[in-house]
Formats: sequence, C-alpha cells, structure tokens
Amino acid sequence: MNLALAQGDLPGAEARLRQSGIAVDSPVTHQTDPIHLAWLRLLHAQRRDQEALALARRILAAAETGGRHGVAWQALVLGALIQADDRRASTEWLARALALAEPEGCLLYTSPSPRDRTRS
Repeated sequence: MNLALAQGDLPGAEARLRQSGIAVDSPVTHQTDPIHLAWLRLLHAQRRDQEALALARRILAAAETGGRHGVAWQALVLGALIQADDRRASTEWLARALALAEPEGCLLYTSPSPRDRTRS
C-alpha cells in the first residue's frame, strides 16, 4: 500500500488498505499504527482533509497515551501537511513535531505526497 501511495495509485492503495481489515474508524493501537498512518496519507492524497485531520488527532492521542513518539511525530507532520492552507494551524502542528523530535536529535524532513505533486 505504501508503494501504491508513493506511485499515486490511490485506488490500489485504498484496495490494499481495505483488504487489511482495519478500517479508518477502527481503534488505533500499536498493532494498527502502520495501517492507520497509511489511511491518513491516503485520505490526505484524496483531499478528504476533514476525515484525515480527525484521524490524525485520533492517531496522535493514542500514540501519546501509549508513549509511541515515532507514531506521534508522524501524525503531527501529516497533520501539518493536511492543514497547509491554514498557516497558523500547520505551524502549531509542526512546532509540536519539532519539540517531540528535538530531544532525539532528529531533523524534520518530508517528501512530497502524491497530492503535493499534483499542485504544480
């Protein structure tokens, strides 16, 4: 599914996600994190931003509660991308991502999503 997303094959990515048996609204757990993050990237690529933002918040809450900092960081960065048209909100999400990554010595880098490639 990640390859399909990277190649811009949104129908293929969605089909693979549905085959996983984990729906967008399924509970977020450490076992489902990779699938939920893939759903989040797909929803963003499909411009379903309200649904994507709601999922980003759910992933973030579950990750913070469970101490899964890497997943929380990914949700924060994706949440910022989803809100790119709202500079204030996007900046707030990025600031949280940077604050989470800084103690680990991480640098913030994102590659363009399939949606971003179609904006030019």
